[in-house]
Amino acid sequence: MVHGEIMKTVEETQFRSVWRDMMNRCINPNHKSFKNYGGRGITVSDEWQTFATFYADMWPRPAGMTVERKDNDLGYSKDNCRWADRQAQALNKRIYSNSPCGIAGIDYGWVSGSYRVRLRYKGETVISKTVHDFFEACCLRKSAELKWHMER
Repeated sequence: MVHGEIMKTVEETQFRSVWRDMMNRCINPNHKSFKNYGGRGITVSDEWQTFATFYADMWPRPAGMTVERKDNDLGYSKDNCRWADRQAQALNKRIYSNSPCGIAGIDYGWVSGSYRVRLRYKGETVISKTVHDFFEACCLRKSAELKWHMER
């Protein structure tokens, strides 16, 4: 086996791991992340139940990329998935049920009556600011997302 064939085999093995992990998150109640995927109704499309179809739709996997759902409330399918780096995925998070204002990266301080806007990018705090107006908080968060996602 020559070097190029070995590298392709390694890439295909890693690609199969991406598919297996995706499947397990959605169907295996014992998987550590099941509660955030299958446990909340995230599914894998009928077409992607077989590795061959997933492979045909998503190969090749760009270096350093992971599979991302465009809409975090929908399942894994050809129309709802793309390759993205971890920083891009960090900006595409669902809103947790305990979020008091329903916007990722914005918390409301009940005591202070103000909104805290936060964004981290590649481990660096990009913005951490407190404002008293909800609209201003939303604008700060969105502009920070656009700036740091587009510039990087």
